[in-house]
Amino acid sequence: MPEVLLINPNYMEELYGKRVMSVHPPLGLAYLASYLKKHKISVEILDANAYNLSKEEIIKKSVSSDAKIIGIGATSAIAEIAFELCEKIKEKDSSKIIVFGGIHISCLTEESLRKCAAIDYAVIGEGEKIFYNLIKAIKNRKSVKKIKGIAFIEKNKFVKTSSEKLIKDLDELPFPEKESLPGYLYQPGSEFDIGIKGEKYWEIITSRGCPNKCTYCSSSHFWKYLRIRSVENIFQEIKQLSGKGVKYLSFLDDTFTISEKRVVELCEKIKPLKLKWDCYARVNNLSEKMIKSMKEAGCLGMRIGFESGSNEMLQKIKKNTTIEQARKAMKIIQKYNLKTFGFFIIGLPQDTQKTIEKTIDFAIELEPTFASFAIATPFPGTEMFQEYLDKKWVPENFNLHNMDLHSSELTRTDELNPEEILQYYKMANRKFYIRPKYWIRISFYLIKHPKELMNYSLRLISKLKK
Repeated sequence: MPEVLLINPNYMEELYGKRVMSVHPPLGLAYLASYLKKHKISVEILDANAYNLSKEEIIKKSVSSDAKIIGIGATSAIAEIAFELCEKIKEKDSSKIIVFGGIHISCLTEESLRKCAAIDYAVIGEGEKIFYNLIKAIKNRKSVKKIKGIAFIEKNKFVKTSSEKLIKDLDELPFPEKESLPGYLYQPGSEFDIGIKGEKYWEIITSRGCPNKCTYCSSSHFWKYLRIRSVENIFQEIKQLSGKGVKYLSFLDDTFTISEKRVVELCEKIKPLKLKWDCYARVNNLSEKMIKSMKEAGCLGMRIGFESGSNEMLQKIKKNTTIEQARKAMKIIQKYNLKTFGFFIIGLPQDTQKTIEKTIDFAIELEPTFASFAIATPFPGTEMFQEYLDKKWVPENFNLHNMDLHSSELTRTDELNPEEILQYYKMANRKFYIRPKYWIRISFYLIKHPKELMNYSLRLISKLKK
């Protein structure tokens, strides 16, 4: 009988449409679950996203659960969906204690609590210790005001306790819960889908935080500073996953490639496991030695944030990379025939017609396997969001649903309005994908890898629709 129910809301269809090409395990909730179980708290995870449950089904399962405490986490893009769930659950059973965590409520704490009165407590930042301490206080009927890292509304007054210390040694954390999740439903994005999915697919995080302070990213606000798991600890988790039948891994770290020594050492350890995997990378710390080692250890490709084709813009967004570093890195990556999924941002606050056109041309020059053009989005917790506030660009009641990287309603620059940015976004996808050179290259690849035809087709259709 669970004491705690953790809910991953169903958001994929509402945000991305019916043709969903990837389903990811909720690693944040999985870490919470394993931490609570380690401390003798019984917990259950309801991955409504993987099961594709309707709101009514989620509410029914939540209300019928024996769990008295319900935990829900959300990013800004799905906060409205999660708020509605909280309200409906509370309407059906007011005795349920609802605890809300994640990046959105950590950045807009009071606003979120006042917007959704159904939330009893907010967990601010890294959740494991805070949530466990809060549960203990609730179970033992002690005052929660001494619990660090939480916030709540009491008699219409906003109460926020002092911050909890971060977990310095990530090796102390138990590996994320996997057994109670519907592993058979998970699958990677189509860009790296080679037919390995379900129980054979999993995701892993080997660090928390990032040393960079990119203006469009909230990682440094949420995680504060970079903490890295030891190579041996990472290897033990991977070996355990491999023993359970996992054949494909996605490394989700903001900067998996931050250290050549670490990556090479890990690659040497996992090479005998014969896994396939992908990761995120930055162009300023990719070396040929590292890429060669990754290829030999089963890496299929990497996701890279190039962001802009203008060095001036890269400096303004504090990316700490240059277009020269991007060119150099891509030459090495292509030498070892690794796939690349390149991210580019359209509509950064200081973007002009000229800098956006440079970004589109740069994407074409680099020739990543796929290019993902995103509309600059001022997420709460980012420096960009603060810039929007300072310039009074944020509407009083802005729609969180539009924070999906593909809507321009919230986006503007010093020179361009939302409609103009949207047109450049559409132009970027057309210019990159509707080219004879691109189709010839992809056709040759698919002749050699016919099993990937369906996934490539889905990906290309989704891009061209934009």
